[in-house]
Amino acid sequence: MGANVMYRPTRVRHIQFAPTSLLFDARHVFNAINEAKQKGAIERSDAFNMLERELGQISLHLATRANILNSAIDSMSRHMEQLIDIVRSSTEPPQYAIKVPDALVYGLLLNMDSFFFEAKAFEEALRRFFIRTAQHLLNLSSSASRQTYLQMASQCGEVSNEPWGNFLYRVRKTFIHRAAPWVAVDLSRSEDGVFDFLIMSENIKDFKQARPGSFFPSIAYMNYLWGCLQRMAEVSEEFLIDRISKLRKSDVMKGASRND
Repeated sequence: MGANVMYRPTRVRHIQFAPTSLLFDARHVFNAINEAKQKGAIERSDAFNMLERELGQISLHLATRANILNSAIDSMSRHMEQLIDIVRSSTEPPQYAIKVPDALVYGLLLNMDSFFFEAKAFEEALRRFFIRTAQHLLNLSSSASRQTYLQMASQCGEVSNEPWGNFLYRVRKTFIHRAAPWVAVDLSRSEDGVFDFLIMSENIKDFKQARPGSFFPSIAYMNYLWGCLQRMAEVSEEFLIDRISKLRKSDVMKGASRND
């Protein structure tokens, strides 16, 4: 078969699935757009139809990413519960590493990897949806659209005294591309029934002497990141719905022909 000949299957069976978890519910934004169309605040045109199709595709991307994120979180939780049970029942001296099934450790790492990857993919798609809508429906300039998005993001929380977006990009890059991670269970509050997980870029024995950046923030910080991402999706959705609902006939899609 030649290198340029594309394989084309002769028979397939499609798998039916529908997103059930929506961090960003684009349907509410499209409802606002439809209401604006009905009152004449948005002009129906080829440019608008193309934009609407593009936003529809981005919204499907967002919904898919949100469901993968939820699946990764559920799987992580199950792996952590099993690992905590093993730690609790271990009789090994504290200075020794506890042997656990590879499937548990690598399952935890796999789903952490998925979480960071999909969180970044979701944020990038959310930014694209927001900027395209703000630029071409709300008539904001490209720079104003981006600045509005970044300003909202800055108000959606921090992770370990770091803006959540910076935390996400930094940790994802390190975790996925640079580190050979080690896993440890944080027992600092085990007397209170609280267990956390540390992911380290080296096998640290003494955390008081650990180099800055030698271990990632704990799983607890991933929970903070998840909350920030949820807030960002919520405020983006609310902003777009509010501004689209206030469009008037004189605001007819002036930005539809603008370049990115």
